[in-house]
Amino acid sequence: MGQSPLISAEFSEAMLARAEISGLELVLTEMNKADIGPALQSGTIDFGLCPAPRGKTDLQSKSIYSEPLFIVANAKTFGDVPPSTLSDIAHKKFLLVPDACGLADTVRFLFENQNLEMDP
Repeated sequence: MGQSPLISAEFSEAMLARAEISGLELVLTEMNKADIGPALQSGTIDFGLCPAPRGKTDLQSKSIYSEPLFIVANAKTFGDVPPSTLSDIAHKKFLLVPDACGLADTVRFLFENQNLEMDP
């Protein structure tokens, strides 16, 4: 099973514990989101855990859990009132990681889905 580094360790541990109780053997391989699709298509892995695929794909996906996404900044950036919505931070500058792991793509999608523009 390919697993994006964006999947929480707590979720992975719980999944492995349930598999063990059920008598299943799972082998997790950390993979970037960009590598999971080709590995599935080639038969290298049977399943992948990653952020939702976007765009046209022959792969099927289903949401199995969600977790909060945090913005982290120094106190001067937001003052006494931390942001509570995407529109509160849309005008801020962002430093995003490369697209291969899937986080940058997921963050961009969140903003697009709310019709907000980012200042990357």
